[in-house]
Amino acid sequence: NAAVFNWLDQRPPGRFFAWVHYYDPHKPYAPPAETTFALEGEGYDREISYVDASLGALLANLRARDLAGKTVVLVVGDHGESLGEHREQTHGVFLYEPAVHVPMIFCAPGLLPQGTRVGGIAELVDIAPTLIDLLNLPSMPEVQGKSLLPRLRGNAAPEHELAFAEAMMPRIDYGWSSLHMVRDDRYKFISAPEAELYDLKEDPGEEHNLFAAEKERSNSMAEELTQWRDKTRSSAATSSSQITLSEEEEARLRSLGYLGGGFYSVEDDETLKRPDPKRMIEEARSLFHARDLIAEGHAESALPILEGILEANPLNHVARRTLIQASVGLNRLGMAEEQARRAIDAARTDPDASDMLLEKANRSLASILWKRGQGAQARQYMAEAAKIATSNNATTAPPGVSLSSPADLKEAERVITRALESNPEDPNVRAAHFEFLLAAGRREEAVEAAAELARRKAGDAETLARAGHLLRESDRAAEAALCFQAALEQVGENADLLGFLGTAELAAGRLSQAEEALRAVLRLRPEDPRSYFFLGNIALIRRDEAKARGLFNKALERDPQWVAPLVNLARFLAATKRPEEAKQTLQDALQRVPDDPAARDLLNQLQGE
Repeated sequence: NAAVFNWLDQRPPGRFFAWVHYYDPHKPYAPPAETTFALEGEGYDREISYVDASLGALLANLRARDLAGKTVVLVVGDHGESLGEHREQTHGVFLYEPAVHVPMIFCAPGLLPQGTRVGGIAELVDIAPTLIDLLNLPSMPEVQGKSLLPRLRGNAAPEHELAFAEAMMPRIDYGWSSLHMVRDDRYKFISAPEAELYDLKEDPGEEHNLFAAEKERSNSMAEELTQWRDKTRSSAATSSSQITLSEEEEARLRSLGYLGGGFYSVEDDETLKRPDPKRMIEEARSLFHARDLIAEGHAESALPILEGILEANPLNHVARRTLIQASVGLNRLGMAEEQARRAIDAARTDPDASDMLLEKANRSLASILWKRGQGAQARQYMAEAAKIATSNNATTAPPGVSLSSPADLKEAERVITRALESNPEDPNVRAAHFEFLLAAGRREEAVEAAAELARRKAGDAETLARAGHLLRESDRAAEAALCFQAALEQVGENADLLGFLGTAELAAGRLSQAEEALRAVLRLRPEDPRSYFFLGNIALIRRDEAKARGLFNKALERDPQWVAPLVNLARFLAATKRPEEAKQTLQDALQRVPDDPAARDLLNQLQGE
């Protein structure tokens, strides 16, 4: 909202279009602990409540600008969340109603009647032609959707309407079959190795597959689906839907999880030979469990789960990447190297794998080899990744590899300088530039490059974390927080990154944001005393001594030998003109740890006064 309000302040007069993307209702479900809004529920429900309140603030801002009465507002979801139905925890695997049935709400004062509920089938692809029709704008020459305006104004829905959807994640990420769907106002057909047909009126939970019992209907809907897929894959449809993104636009979409897998061809006969996602959903649940364990700081426990998944399904690319990440985090670089080499083999042998997947695998191996001190081999794989990326009009300087010898550094500087000149907006080039400056020991320049990464949210999570630490060490806490936040957007909920984010926000003076991040750490690691300590510091800043004491006591319960909470409390007591209480608190600290320098120095200072 803050970004939107700033944009509205600066926009030129006249008509405007704004797409406001609320990303919050996604796993990990970590809504703010405290906000200026009154929120309801917990977890996912609380995130929905948070977005609802944020949308209300946006509408109030439009009213304050006298824009509400002359602005069309459309609220729509891009997908739902399964929340355990059909054993799917989130979304992306299946095409059942919890994931594909979304809200679509139009508000157009003076143009549309109020309080109208529209029946029938609608699709997201209908949005553009509907808005164009509603605002009497020039029509689009090629469009697959249809205008919903007649129905919004009270006309009945046309007969035999159809909606289509597809799920490519099972195939791209997990090595299973993709899924494709068509539905009318009552029945849904899903093309899969074990095809499915559901009567949504009689069976809204999609529990009773009618495919075998209603062969004629199944075959008819399968033909509808085939015709749609042929039409939307035609050369005319493909050419009319081309759009060119800048490197920065593409990177921003990728950072949110879009475009992450690359681009794939689709061949029905081949994909239907792959495992049916219905039969593989427990593999996905195990993978999510392993990723949760890593986020909670238990990577060791995640390793056997990931190894078991890959033994059964070597083409589960997400499991492979997760295992590499866990191995690097545990500093088991030999294991990480072996898995990175297997990732390259899997990308080469998987007929559906994109060049982007192969590029990532080469870049990952290069980074690991560099960490192991094998600079020559690292350069080879970096060059291979660059070659693949260049063939796809991508970066010519993949990040994550810092070279070690003076000759290496000289060559790296030449390559990166050339890449910056030709691709100054490419986030991967910017990240490689930062890594080079860090490896070369050019600290001041590296700090400025880190600040640029923070502004652009550029680079992989590991690079962003390094940039965040450098900025934090350089007393640029607000920019450090941006880096840690961007890293979290890539890897999901991670206790270490949340802790770094919380302390950076605290150093920047943003107490609410710091508290939100630290409470998330507390939820993931309830036995870690540091979260209680930093939350206690926030309470002291807010002059809530009772709350701070309670939090500090919890920290001391978890680690009686860590006396930083007592030292900070003593500083607060001294600052509030209670020196005797401060001395007593410091003596308590020194009884626990007699040689603690911070406690001893502060006590000497107070006794000298």
